[in-house]
Amino acid sequence: MVRLYSVRALLGVILGYCSLLPIASAQQAVSPAPYIWENKLIPPSPEAGALSKVDLNPTVSATGKAPFSIPLYTLAAGGIQVPVQLVYTGGNGIRVNETASNVGLGWVLDAGGVISVTVHGKPDLYNDSYRGHRSFHPALSKYPASSSGYLWCDGANPSSPVNAEHNYAEMVNEGLLDSQPDEFNLKMPGAQTAFALDSTGACYAIPHSNIRIFLKRTAADDPYFEAVDASGNHFIFDQRERTSTISRLNGSTVRPTNGGPYISGFYLSKIINPYGEEILLTYESVFYRQELGTDLEVFHFNSCLDNGSTKSITDAYTVRQQSFTAPRLTSIQAKTGRLDVIYDAQQRLDNPGTNRIAGLTVTTAAGQAVKNFVFAHSYFKTARYAVTDTATQHLYARLKLLSVQENTLPPHVFSYDTLLAVPSRLSFAQDHFGYYNGRDGNQNLIGDLSYDLHADREPDSLACRFALLRSIRYPTGGQQRITYEAPHQLTTSIKRTTYADATLNAGMDTTTQTTMVLGHTRKRSISWILPNTSTGCRSTVAIVQLPLTSTSFQFHASGTSDTTSLVMPKGTYRVTVNNRACQQDGAFISVRYDTLITSQVRLPLYGVRCKKLGFYDSNNRLVKTVSFRFKGTQANQVQPYRRQMYTTKSSPYGDVSCDWSVYMGSQVYTLGFPEAPVYYQQIEQYQDTAQTQGKTVYTYENGRDDVYKPMPGLVPTSYAWLRGQLTDVDHYVQQGGVYSPVKKTQYVYALLHDPEDFWDFQLAPKARHDLNIVGVYIRTVKNLKSLGGCNEYDYGFYKLPSVVRYLSKEIETRYASTDTFQTTKRFYVTNFEHLQPSITTQVFSPQDSASTHITYPSDLDLSSSSPDGQMAALLKLRSKGILTAPVEEIQYRQNKVVKAARFDYSAAAVPVRQKEYAARLAAPSSNFRPARISNGLFTADPSYQPDFSYDLHDRLGNPLQITASADRSNAYLWDEIEEHLLMVARNAQFSQVAATSFESTNSGRWRYDQSAGGSRRPGGRTGRWAYLLTTSSVISSEQLPADDYELSFWVQGSGIPQLQVTGGTQLAGGPNRIATAPGDWQQYRTRLHFTSVGQVSLGATGTGPSLLVDELRLHPVGAQMTTYTHEPLVGLTSQTGPDGRTSYYEYDALGRLLRVRDEQGRILSQQEYQYATQP
Repeated sequence: MVRLYSVRALLGVILGYCSLLPIASAQQAVSPAPYIWENKLIPPSPEAGALSKVDLNPTVSATGKAPFSIPLYTLAAGGIQVPVQLVYTGGNGIRVNETASNVGLGWVLDAGGVISVTVHGKPDLYNDSYRGHRSFHPALSKYPASSSGYLWCDGANPSSPVNAEHNYAEMVNEGLLDSQPDEFNLKMPGAQTAFALDSTGACYAIPHSNIRIFLKRTAADDPYFEAVDASGNHFIFDQRERTSTISRLNGSTVRPTNGGPYISGFYLSKIINPYGEEILLTYESVFYRQELGTDLEVFHFNSCLDNGSTKSITDAYTVRQQSFTAPRLTSIQAKTGRLDVIYDAQQRLDNPGTNRIAGLTVTTAAGQAVKNFVFAHSYFKTARYAVTDTATQHLYARLKLLSVQENTLPPHVFSYDTLLAVPSRLSFAQDHFGYYNGRDGNQNLIGDLSYDLHADREPDSLACRFALLRSIRYPTGGQQRITYEAPHQLTTSIKRTTYADATLNAGMDTTTQTTMVLGHTRKRSISWILPNTSTGCRSTVAIVQLPLTSTSFQFHASGTSDTTSLVMPKGTYRVTVNNRACQQDGAFISVRYDTLITSQVRLPLYGVRCKKLGFYDSNNRLVKTVSFRFKGTQANQVQPYRRQMYTTKSSPYGDVSCDWSVYMGSQVYTLGFPEAPVYYQQIEQYQDTAQTQGKTVYTYENGRDDVYKPMPGLVPTSYAWLRGQLTDVDHYVQQGGVYSPVKKTQYVYALLHDPEDFWDFQLAPKARHDLNIVGVYIRTVKNLKSLGGCNEYDYGFYKLPSVVRYLSKEIETRYASTDTFQTTKRFYVTNFEHLQPSITTQVFSPQDSASTHITYPSDLDLSSSSPDGQMAALLKLRSKGILTAPVEEIQYRQNKVVKAARFDYSAAAVPVRQKEYAARLAAPSSNFRPARISNGLFTADPSYQPDFSYDLHDRLGNPLQITASADRSNAYLWDEIEEHLLMVARNAQFSQVAATSFESTNSGRWRYDQSAGGSRRPGGRTGRWAYLLTTSSVISSEQLPADDYELSFWVQGSGIPQLQVTGGTQLAGGPNRIATAPGDWQQYRTRLHFTSVGQVSLGATGTGPSLLVDELRLHPVGAQMTTYTHEPLVGLTSQTGPDGRTSYYEYDALGRLLRVRDEQGRILSQQEYQYATQP
């Protein structure tokens, strides 16, 4: 075979550049390379890709990756929470070409959100390339029939029926259509999903989700995305990351056809709740570059039809580089406070142009410092780092996170595996999934063994563990240590072994004999060699079973050489070789048998998994171990080496067709394959402490990806969302050395289409929630267009299925020594907009069940042009994206209604709950009529009677007054910044109460000086603040209706505030001192009688001293008021009950509740924290 190499390549599988040279004639000195498939896949940036790896699963996942996270802080506003945490994503191993984030290798700062983009073909958002996408295709013609997946034409004018399909392939090949949808991965607080764009630009979640995603445009026509969750919160992703890609092909710089600049990521910049509350994320722009690695494609020439002479073609190497103009997070701001990200002033050694995160600061809305985090780093460095020139040193170092310290607390300290060599980021020493395998002698990534210079791509269970996290020491002094192991798969090995029962030779003119004992009846192979009879020899062989009888086994042969197989009974045999009267050597006989030995062989797989977690206290004593056993190991069906070699045709010599074998070696990230190479169907988790031993068994779904035709680098139809979902959780406790079951929970899911049934192309979309967006790969197989004909194309396709999947059943079984009890919950989802269970049924026994039916706004017909008030409110809820507000809840028992409630909403700009109704049923009813809308009118069962009314709300929708059907009202006060409850007063209307501890911006229906530098003073009785009463700084209540009231307050010192009552009088004898407390605090109480609308004021006397007052409370006589104080960004600090007694809550430096005291400072309860798994 003559070796030929290409002068151009699209090398590797993504980012390839195809330099189309003119067709050469047979007389030319150098022939062009064959036309080959060009995959245009571009990965997201390191930061965006790292954020997309964050796993929301809090337990060891189905990939064997243990979750390690360090919660730092959570910002909140309007019911929205943005957790800020450090997450370790390297639990399955670090890939050779992985770039460290600005936190460190294997770590990511999970704060905010991102939509990362993996480009397939042309960037979808460039000139609206998504318009070439198809959710259905005509059946593609296949020719020839024996080689499916080819598009061809006959001459210059292709005839029907292949014309449309061939023209489609032509347009894709010429870059006029984009046939490959890009992959978008959304990560935002509390949610993750993938999605793709159809030909109209609509976003389809994969699988279908109640998170609605919209592609939008700015006034300058720049694209951005907006996501809306089921609660109506809007997430704006408009901070764009732009990427450009260039390639150096054999030293010459070229730019791929999809090289950019294109948008590779959209970062979250704003979260808006339905009431207009916002959380803002700000960014600054940075620019940096990174090498993506070297790909190689080699062409072996096989043959041409005329067997003409061939010309040498040089190897083609492609080195790819990406440059990023990327936003990096600088702050997150809510009304409650602000988090700032501090970057180091010096550029990183491993990624020039970027800076490591040096720290985080958290401040309150008033600018008060709450938390300060300091990050310490160093670098993992290879042996070549010190001897490498400064221009390439960054390839031999990776950022390492050493510790994170909060304020003056002891730090979180991280240690890593330092015994294993750290490879260069561009090293070829990679297994098939890109993990380090220590084969530093590899010169490329071609793993096909038939290639002369092939690389060793087999996994190495030790080398792949480089730089892995080994332990975390917590601020408490406790430590968590991680032990890893290499995944493996047990396979059955069958080995054939031959055993000889007898072997006998006879020389010239001799006879030899032996006795053979066979212990088993079995088929045996008898082979013999005897001298040729033409020489006059009459040699014979014989096998006779002893003792010799008429039924004994006998075998005789003469004058031949042969082998036969016969079943020989067990027993004793005489074997004879007779070579008498023969002057030749070589008479021979053998009796043997073969046996198959079956054994279990451990087949090494890729990456690592968590084997054991050890938890140690501050004295380094082991207090708990958690170990894991993995079953049902499954490697990904579609692995990168599946298409390392393929064949192609070309016509480099005029119209002469030639065959080539193409060998491919590509960086793994260019292939677009799943992040995790191995999944497990079952994980056993063993927990051992000094007191208990337990076991939990997790069973997961483990669906495989599918591929229509294994083309080079063809991305599979991914069902990753099916993998890793829990199907069973079994809990055991060890008793007497045996694990006994305690509880079992089973989860059953409904999939509203079976991917196997929908594999063929859809002729039309099935439904809005059930859509297969199809990606088609086109590869030129034969180029005849320049010769006046037309090209022949190979094609393959994959799907992006947006289908509904939900939990349909949950079965819980509890085990006891004398009985087993089982309950079953069934969930029915009938509306694919909100995806909430419309019916939940709980089965207690075959004869006993209960179900709850819940109706949501989108379940009702809201199409009327003249809606009534309730329908208008439901329309408003739906338009605001509030999908999960219940309209009606009905409980059935034995198919009869036993309880029902419905909810009315206001039709305000932001709807709020207005009334609750309860069905007054004398007995379980079979005639109950569920709520419905007919001709724009909302109707419900006549048994409904008012239960509660929500009379007043604040601007955030929090209730201020709720009135029961018995005309008894409860009043509430809320902190509009922190959104904490400040006061609840039972048996009181909102207009009748006033309460303040002078902590919040909410004055609690009191009027006083709230200006900065005003009369508020530190050192309050119930919180941090009190109020200084002077003759000029008085406190007045809001207007109060006529009634009898009770007023109470605390005063520091011996003076008493002067009360002035308008519209009523103070009852004689007040205020009366009712309690004292440390710090010279006195508590007073008095009663007021209002005959008309009025108010009460407190001030200092003109001759007395200024007074410090706190915990000022006013409510009707007979009402029960409870008030609360909170420390900003910390938590509840005090609670004062209806009896006026206060409990105080104290926290340690880690923000954990430490103790509770009464108003005299006496300890009511105290928490003592031992080492926990994650402090």
